[in-house]
Amino acid sequence: MAWQPRTTWLLASLCQLAALALLLGASGCTTVLSEGAKRAAENRQSSDFFTDAQIGTSLFSALAQKDAGLAMDVNIDVWEQRVMLTGTVADAKTRAEVVHTVRADKRVLKVYDEIQIVSAEELARRRASVAKRDAGKKEGLERFANDYWIETKITGQLLATRDVSSVNLRWRSVRNTVYLIGRAQSAEEHRKAMEAIRSVDGVAQLKSFVEVKKYP
Repeated sequence: MAWQPRTTWLLASLCQLAALALLLGASGCTTVLSEGAKRAAENRQSSDFFTDAQIGTSLFSALAQKDAGLAMDVNIDVWEQRVMLTGTVADAKTRAEVVHTVRADKRVLKVYDEIQIVSAEELARRRASVAKRDAGKKEGLERFANDYWIETKITGQLLATRDVSSVNLRWRSVRNTVYLIGRAQSAEEHRKAMEAIRSVDGVAQLKSFVEVKKYP
């Protein structure tokens, strides 16, 4: 009955994703639950998956309690207890508070602070774009939509790249800069992934926090 641990892990994983979807609300439910199949194919250990999911959920909740707008402004990606922060805020104080909140979590091993500071006007436009995207409206998405489509194009490009396991990677585009975290099995896989991302139209810069280390 070797399938039972895997089945139990998958069911528990989907339960945690469903819980996160409730935190995000209706607009985030479909996106979060669609991660289930992808994550089931990861090489990440189940214990790391659970811990990462718990870290992400608790940090999202902590930021939302501070300011509901931060849930739209800041992206939190966790891989094997390493946290990549991206997105935009209006001032250095807010960014410092976000980073402090993340570092206060004892489970977090490392924090990559890549949050950009933008004007209050741009932040307001980006928030409006998020709301329009979630409402399914195409007009007025502006720069945020460009980042969203860059991320979508990267997904397709990585899937089409031979010998790259995109399920072990996470990426964000913020104002045409792409940030990458996860793990690559080899330096060659990492190189191919970065080449694929750089080939996507609209990518101005790429910052990688991928760990190159073979899974057992």
